[in-house]
Amino acid sequence: MEDIRDFDTEFEPGNRVSRTVTSIADLINQTLNVKFLIEWNEGEEKFSGEWHSLMRYFFRFELEHLLERSPFELFSIDGDFSGSSLSSNSREFIVTCTKKTS
Repeated sequence: MEDIRDFDTEFEPGNRVSRTVTSIADLINQTLNVKFLIEWNEGEEKFSGEWHSLMRYFFRFELEHLLERSPFELFSIDGDFSGSSLSSNSREFIVTCTKKTS
């Protein structure tokens, strides 16, 4: 994914903010090297900031396996932050756990 503008919106009258994302996958290490470029204006002045982040991703069964060996119990795996069921169309992977009681 290279230079994808994932949002561009007005945050107050006459002022906009946008975010452009670039990510490079490292499939062997299951990581994404992500660059976020934020651009905004305040009146006539324009600003920008760039952030780099290394993100690690897990596959569902790998995460379930790790949780079985942890002090946590799997509560749910959802497909978005609204609690929708995980499906092949899910763009998020939300895992909720509780601490095991002794």
